Amino acid sequence: MTPQGVPCRAAAAALVAALVAAGAAGCGRRGPPVPLQLRQPLPPRSLTVSAPAGRLTLSWKAPRKDLAGRPVEVLVAYRVLRAAAPPGAGGCTGCPDPGDVVAEVRPPAAGPDGDPPTSWADPDARPGWSYRYRVVAVAAPNRAGRPSDPVAVTWVPVPPPDARALPLDAAAEIVVDAPRVPDGVQLAAFRVYAGGRRVAQEPAGTGAVRVAPLENDRRHVLEVRTVARTPEGWEVESPGTPVTVTPRDTTPARPPADLAVLNEPGGLRLLWVPAGTEPYAAVVVLRAEGDSPLAEIARLPGTATGYLDRSAQPGVAYRYAVAAEDRAGNRSAPTRVVGARRR
Repeated sequence: MTPQGVPCRAAAAALVAALVAAGAAGCGRRGPPVPLQLRQPLPPRSLTVSAPAGRLTLSWKAPRKDLAGRPVEVLVAYRVLRAAAPPGAGGCTGCPDPGDVVAEVRPPAAGPDGDPPTSWADPDARPGWSYRYRVVAVAAPNRAGRPSDPVAVTWVPVPPPDARALPLDAAAEIVVDAPRVPDGVQLAAFRVYAGGRRVAQEPAGTGAVRVAPLENDRRHVLEVRTVARTPEGWEVESPGTPVTVTPRDTTPARPPADLAVLNEPGGLRLLWVPAGTEPYAAVVVLRAEGDSPLAEIARLPGTATGYLDRSAQPGVAYRYAVAAEDRAGNRSAPTRVVGARRR
């Protein structure tokens, strides 16, 4: 090797090192591989128990990361673990842990606000039995994580109430008779649902629930549920009692305003202005002579704003008023009385 070749070889080695470094920078840095046992998802979050519509229901939230702290890419299922103890066993303290797999639940589709909670209703829950539940998240392809923290409950269902609905104007009053509940269970409220959505609630001691607003002249199907609190302190709803009601319009329209009576060659001309936002179905003209009571002399379309009384006799003193009727036939109070004498 000649002395002149040493610089050439050093330059070539530096060039190769630079190319290797550039290639590494272009491909990005790779960290150490994550062990498979750390790629399992963390346990589901916020496991709770409730009893909507008389069904023992678990709810929980999806884990966001795996055991290595990386985001969980795809969850394919949840496994529900359950242990049970019969009545009189003193709860589920001696139940096997973590219990048996009783259900596999698919995660719900993500919405605009992220992953919604997942729920599962236990179809085999028996009154008086004690249960302990845990939930396991399963990531793709089939990596099951650790069980969640447990939630324990003794299933105490409550019966639905007796209920009947009374129609009101754009509303309904649900009269409720409280059911007999198991010992140690405290009645809390009555709830009314329409189409699965809660629309009203009142404390159990009131005995009635008002539901408003409701569209008049339409049949509404409602559901009334008992709400109680168990000795363990958690809330339970009963199955629903269905009731139907058709509210009726019983509120009259506002009477016309600014009634005036003018003398014309053909008789006495009445003029008025509609009031309020509800359209009139009809306008009723009332007249009286002397001290006699007002009586209907004409019935006009709801759009009318005037009337010519051709039957008024010259020299006779009359008193006039006008009332309005809505589509349901409710008549308003009459306007102020206006006196006139035909010339």
